[in-house]
Amino acid sequence: MKRAQEVLFLSWLGFLFAGCGSYRSHVLSVFDEHQAPGVVVLALGESDSASKVRFIQLNIAVQAARHGPVLLLVTDQEGKFQLHRECARLKGLCDFLENETIRIAFVRHEGPWVRDYGPHVATSADSLIILDARYDDIRLERQLTAKRATANKMRLELAEALMSAKLRSSSDDAVAADELDGVDDGEPNHQASESSEVDLDEETARNIFIGRIRAALRQQQHENEENGRNLLGLLGEYADALADKAAFRRDVDDQSSAEIAFAAYAIPPREVISVDYRLDGGNLVRLFDGRCLTTSDLVAVNARGAGDLDRALRDIYQCKETLFLHPLPGPVIKHVDMFALPGPGRKVFLSWFDPDVEVLRPHWGQLGDVMRALIVEASVAMHQNEVTLRSRGYEVVRVPALFPREGEHGLYYPTVLNALVRVTPEGNRSVVLPRYSDYLLDVQREARKIIEKTYGFGTEFAYVEATAAAEAQGAVHCLAHVLPLRHSIFASGTGESVRKDIRQALAGLDADSGWDAARHLEGVWHHESEGREVQVHFRSRQIELRHGSNSQSMSYEVVARDGQTWTLRLDGKMTTSLRWLDTGRLFWDDFDLDLTLRRSVAPQSECLSLDGGCSAVDEGF
Repeated sequence: MKRAQEVLFLSWLGFLFAGCGSYRSHVLSVFDEHQAPGVVVLALGESDSASKVRFIQLNIAVQAARHGPVLLLVTDQEGKFQLHRECARLKGLCDFLENETIRIAFVRHEGPWVRDYGPHVATSADSLIILDARYDDIRLERQLTAKRATANKMRLELAEALMSAKLRSSSDDAVAADELDGVDDGEPNHQASESSEVDLDEETARNIFIGRIRAALRQQQHENEENGRNLLGLLGEYADALADKAAFRRDVDDQSSAEIAFAAYAIPPREVISVDYRLDGGNLVRLFDGRCLTTSDLVAVNARGAGDLDRALRDIYQCKETLFLHPLPGPVIKHVDMFALPGPGRKVFLSWFDPDVEVLRPHWGQLGDVMRALIVEASVAMHQNEVTLRSRGYEVVRVPALFPREGEHGLYYPTVLNALVRVTPEGNRSVVLPRYSDYLLDVQREARKIIEKTYGFGTEFAYVEATAAAEAQGAVHCLAHVLPLRHSIFASGTGESVRKDIRQALAGLDADSGWDAARHLEGVWHHESEGREVQVHFRSRQIELRHGSNSQSMSYEVVARDGQTWTLRLDGKMTTSLRWLDTGRLFWDDFDLDLTLRRSVAPQSECLSLDGGCSAVDEGF
């Protein structure tokens, strides 16, 4: 018996060390964004400026920057230039970039769901330690599965259609042979000796006509079958490619956790603990008393028992106890942040789908049987979750839930609880909630009223339209990660005073050298498009746009310079971006303008080099 106990103990130790990679015994304190000031992190990834999700991210950045620092991750220098070009499109973004409330960092990554693959940060003896779990993009996996199912369905339908056409063709040939017995594709029937010469000519013409029709039909059928077989082969290759999971793994995102932490902190983390579990950040929510919330899906994706996971979460992530809640039903993401949100004190917000909720009653009649059945399952799951939470002494706040919908990528829940909650540097609380245009607006108003009343006085609220993110199985919380402000590049005492001194010194050097941004722009610039010319006259602090007989004037000032990209404030209000292509060409990207400007008339007695000196040669960047 004693030997068995020793083996069991050693097995447990082996599990602990195997599951935790470089984990060693630490007294860890894991950061809780609901309790301590934080830095909001958003990963712009490889999305382009037309991406709807990217626009949601930038809106989140602006709303979050009103109450504290924000770090935007880009993958390369072009991503940084693109951000400066876009900043004029979103009120406040240029200003926050200029005053460095929003900063940009270069980190290798692909997807926007930084909440799920970003690092958990802990401290031990005042040193930073990164907890890095495994990440597989479940959203991408579900999209690929849906596309593969569609391709296989099309393959089956096409194969059945080809088989049916083949059978019909065989049957039609047999019937045609019976009808045209003795007729050989238009050759005359010489055995019809009793026919007159006139009758023979008519019969011959008829046979030739029918023979040509049969030949054309056979040719068309052959081409259709050939095209069908080619399409069937392409669908097979497409489905096989989608089945190759290795080709679609988010390895770069999985490996970016430590890089994100190193970009965010002035003092490098002392250690990175690799955690051998698939653990998305959106499926682990920390409560004020040290307990953590997740869903039973965490057990399924790791193929390990809840007891094993509970021990690992307790020893590594410092979860006093982990509550495994029921996820939302249906072919959707199973993260806990899709239906639960920690509130103030012992309160926990929970999505509520019951038909007896007054604000939901008028909308039940609009639902079909399948959707009703799904919502019943969601309601049952939330009732069970409420029982679990109340058994641990939490006060559950029921929030009317928006009904699930069918989108471009299938079923999704437009949740109002997938929100970003952060403590500001001053110790206040700010909340960014998702909203959804033109969908159950009365339900959304009631949900907001409950959330705002529960938080009470002293909490600032903002709202971001998030439909595109919801259709992709997420919302505000999924797109935004929060790291501790302490020791970050934004914290006082970690280079901020030096940064401020350098900026002031550069401003002084500019003033001493007589550098004047305006003089680099002065002159006449033009843009030609479809035979129409647009002229832009830059004068000292004044712009005049001329298009035909129309003209418009406004004042301007250069408020920020970042390499080739300059930010201008027009008439003291709105901002716009100019990007220097070289000293004789500008790219102006704005709401109503997409112009490549060429200098046609330069001011006399002015040198135009962009470094503040004079040169007789136009030099590129």
